[in-house]
Amino acid sequence: MQVKRIFITSAVIVSFATGSFAGTGAAAFMNAGVGAKALAMGSAFVAVCDDTSAIYWNPAGIGRLNQYSVTAMGQSLASSQWDTLKDITPSFQFFGFTFPVNSFSIPGLGNKSNTFGVGLISMGLNNIPLTYVNSSDIIVRDTFQDTENAFFFTYGLPLFTGDDSLYAGTTFKYITQQFSKVDNAQSTGYDMDAGLLYDVNTLHFGLVVQRGAVVTWSNGHTDTSPLTTKFGISKNISLKKSLILTGAADVIQKQDYPLSLNAGGELGYMNVFKSRAVSMDGIFLRTGIDSLVIEDRYGYRNDMNANLNYNAGFGISMVIFACSLQFDYVFSSRPLGPLNTMSVSLYF
Repeated sequence: MQVKRIFITSAVIVSFATGSFAGTGAAAFMNAGVGAKALAMGSAFVAVCDDTSAIYWNPAGIGRLNQYSVTAMGQSLASSQWDTLKDITPSFQFFGFTFPVNSFSIPGLGNKSNTFGVGLISMGLNNIPLTYVNSSDIIVRDTFQDTENAFFFTYGLPLFTGDDSLYAGTTFKYITQQFSKVDNAQSTGYDMDAGLLYDVNTLHFGLVVQRGAVVTWSNGHTDTSPLTTKFGISKNISLKKSLILTGAADVIQKQDYPLSLNAGGELGYMNVFKSRAVSMDGIFLRTGIDSLVIEDRYGYRNDMNANLNYNAGFGISMVIFACSLQFDYVFSSRPLGPLNTMSVSLYF
């Protein structure tokens, strides 16, 4: 019974960390999303995915990145404002790397480019309260640590390019979870994604199918997450010579869950200045909303939508000695407190 209470406590805290009504099922920490740009646009990124975070959002997206890229993301979680959570130290990070391999092609496709990616989501919670009765019938108050990791292995490629382009990709995820000081509280698991991207000039369509995580604990118990399908659309609109507006929306159907919507936009001022060594390619303002329930399947739509997630952020893109540097920030309102997320990406 004590172990069950520990798991329930941790699940509540993980929901706090992810800040999403969809933060349930196996490996719920993987639902939080990665990349400050994507999060600022309300996680409507299935058809946008033009940076390293495509490893997470849509594996087909890295087929667009025929170059090396490195991304690091960190997130501050607001546990200190809650009296019962002040001693808990949360952390959430993402690291991603893509690299092109153009030395082979898939028979029948004749593709001249391939892009591979690896990524890591790392979530930790320290100083979680643990109370138990020891062998001497004495009540012991202690703390334990929750460590959860997901390793991403991604491959993407163009199926054809031209006036319209089609990309495909797949991701395999290896998952580990461990609650220290708790018997039989270690697990390993896996998940898989497959994705497509179709570009027609400035209009983009994306499709992702996620198998759902399967996690097996050391005591033999298995947890699963539902099959999820995401369809996204985005559009780039040139308002002026240097002003570009991007709108995006994703529809998410998770098995046995009501249909939900993520939507967002980005306003970019391009080609700010150029010099021989350093150029500022763009300044971006972004906003979005995620987890908007659009189907009243079980009669809970209004209750779910009472705690929507709102996001706003900005980005700066620079070129330094032929290397592209991108800095992104997002502030996200969550039912249990605000989140601040920053990403730094390098393309070379």
